[in-house]
Amino acid sequence: MPGQGAYSAAKSGVNAMTKAWAKELGLLGIRFVAVAPGFIDTPSTRAALPEPVMKEWISRTPLRRLGSVEDVIAAVVFAIKNEHLTGKVVEIDGGLSL
Repeated sequence: MPGQGAYSAAKSGVNAMTKAWAKELGLLGIRFVAVAPGFIDTPSTRAALPEPVMKEWISRTPLRRLGSVEDVIAAVVFAIKNEHLTGKVVEIDGGLSL
């Protein structure tokens, strides 16, 4: 998307850092998991995206809906409980990034 250079660089940095720190600190039992939410149905998302734009993103999402706050919470709980998960970015985006 045009105009997203800084955002893309920051996101790539978090992804790389998650993998690097998982490898470097795994021997100490420290795990790193990033959670990358897509479009989540929140007041701020609805305020930021005009209705036609939101409908377009939803139509491009395989699950055909915005994510919920509960979807993100479930991913975080999964990452915390799974003690063999590290160095991964868990994308909560309904398949949009596929």
